[in-house]
Amino acid sequence: MKQNPVQTTVQQTLQLPHDIHGAIAPAEPVQWLPWLAVAALTVLSVVLFLLWRNRKRTPEQTLEDQFLDRLDRLHPLQKSAACRWVDSADNLLRSYLEARFSLPGTRQTTSEFIHSAAFSRLPALREFQTELQRCRQQADLIKFARHHPDSTEIQRLERTIRSFIERSRTDRHGGRPC
Repeated sequence: MKQNPVQTTVQQTLQLPHDIHGAIAPAEPVQWLPWLAVAALTVLSVVLFLLWRNRKRTPEQTLEDQFLDRLDRLHPLQKSAACRWVDSADNLLRSYLEARFSLPGTRQTTSEFIHSAAFSRLPALREFQTELQRCRQQADLIKFARHHPDSTEIQRLERTIRSFIERSRTDRHGGRPC
């Protein structure tokens, strides 16, 4: 009978504490292939976007064509208010001269503009000097002297501006008049 108490003691010492568990299973290996695929697709997407953004575009509209289109869009104003149309057309002409010939003409009177040193330095403009002067003076007469133009005057002014823009057209390579 004396053996029973010893067995009880041995059984109590072999019991594990409650907070210790058995061996932990090894972690599953990381699946790198899906992560590499996501990274490769991201890099490919960025490269394709950059190529798309920097792609060669079709030739854009020339400066002259842009201004001729703007002149065409002024037509609806012609019927309602001729003075506003003339003011808009004159501003368009001044903007074209600045963009095409780099002339600072928006803050000058017609006389100052036509006789300026910058104007006389450009041979391409000298051939249009009389035409431009007539056009700008007619616009000044309408804007500042409150002259009310008839439809023929407006048509003549439009033809003059259109003719000037078309005749001062640049080629795509050197920027010289064609």
